[in-house]
Amino acid sequence: MKNSVRNEAQKVGIGTIVVAIAVLVLFFFLSKSGVGSSGSAPADTGASTTQSSTGAPSPMPT
Repeated sequence: MKNSVRNEAQKVGIGTIVVAIAVLVLFFFLSKSGVGSSGSAPADTGASTTQSSTGAPSPMPT
């Protein structure tokens, strides 16, 4: 009984690692192709990130 539980735990652990690696690879390829705009936007347009951070305090005084 103990060995079967251990085998199931190993299968779940290996499956979790495989899924995590697949998600990382998928995210890498999406960011490389430009589809993942959320990942490439801060790197490509640092000015827009600065504008949004300077735009955020302006509504507070208003």
